[in-house]
Amino acid sequence: MEEYVYILREDMYNEWAWENGATNLISVSHNLDTILGDMKKHLIMEKEEDKERVIGYDIENQDIDSIMQNVEFELSRASVFSVAIYVNEEDYDNGKESGVLVIEEMRVK
Repeated sequence: MEEYVYILREDMYNEWAWENGATNLISVSHNLDTILGDMKKHLIMEKEEDKERVIGYDIENQDIDSIMQNVEFELSRASVFSVAIYVNEEDYDNGKESGVLVIEEMRVK
């Protein structure tokens, strides 16, 4: 039986981070539910930090629970999925992500 681990990380793109490939490791677990819970906490924290933030690729749908449902659905079909974070609507309109939260499933050898 193959064993998997799930990784939640934030790839940061704004300012110096873009040039240096900065990544923040948020969580690692064998349990996908743990990773999904950590992602939800992180998305809530992003919105609480600044109400101007745009989460995900649909500016019309900023409901964290809906975003998380989409994450779960997409992860059922792929081993990697990401959610973009934009500082504000102007950055969203210009495609300038400040970072991306990434969940990746990795096989343990």
